[in-house]
Order: sequence, then C-alpha cells, then structure tokens
Amino acid sequence: MCHDPSVLLSAYNDKNGVVADFQFNVLRRLNREFGYNFNLDQFRYQPIWNEHKSSVEQHLQSLCSQQVKCIDQFEEKTLHFDKGETINMIDSYKFSIEEINMLLNITGFTIEHIWNDEHKWINVILARKLSLAS
Repeated sequence: MCHDPSVLLSAYNDKNGVVADFQFNVLRRLNREFGYNFNLDQFRYQPIWNEHKSSVEQHLQSLCSQQVKCIDQFEEKTLHFDKGETINMIDSYKFSIEEINMLLNITGFTIEHIWNDEHKWINVILARKLSLAS
C-alpha cells in the first residue's frame, strides 16, 4: 500500500475539491440541522500527513478569529476559534498488508485474497474466519 506522503496528500487534496467538499458538508449539515452558524468561507480544508500514526488527518482550519453559535438541547452556546485553529474532521489510517493481517489474526480472521491496482496503492481484502482447532 502507498505510504508516500506526497501521493497521499495529493489524493486527499484533489484538484476538484471533492474530498474538501465532503468535509465542508459536515459544517453545512450542522448549520441546517442543528442551527449552527458556521461561515464556510472562513475555513479552509487542510489534509496533514501524520507519519507517527501513519494517517492522513483531515482538518478544517479557521482563517480568522471567529465565533460560531450553536444550540444545545437546553441552551445556546458559542464556540470560539482562533485564527489557524483546526477542527480534526477524520483520520484515515494507512496500514501495511502485514499490519492488516496481524489485526485480522488477533480478531480470529486471516487474509483469503487481495485485489489491488497496478501501483498497489489501493487494496481490497477478502478475509475469512479462522476455524477453531478441536
């Protein structure tokens, strides 16, 4: 699997902004469904490679000092964001085949088959349950 940070960050920061829009949609839904007042123009999408965790962290970074109002069940609250502060939306972990197999084995499964693209950047793995020894 691909762990080249430049390739991964390029995939998570696509030129059409599809991945960024997916993250901004969370703020849109908070505004629409829960009465928040996020101004999407005051945030920018920022994917970050975390080598220690072998993950791509997807952040929305505040472009200015700002307040966001939200309505809890019982009261209105204000969230404060400093300029440069980020909201970590999601982490996408990148495991090697060996790490995946180890995790599967720990939970009673093993790799049955692996399909991948020509670069071996993307894998689809079929796992099967290990049979219990009698």
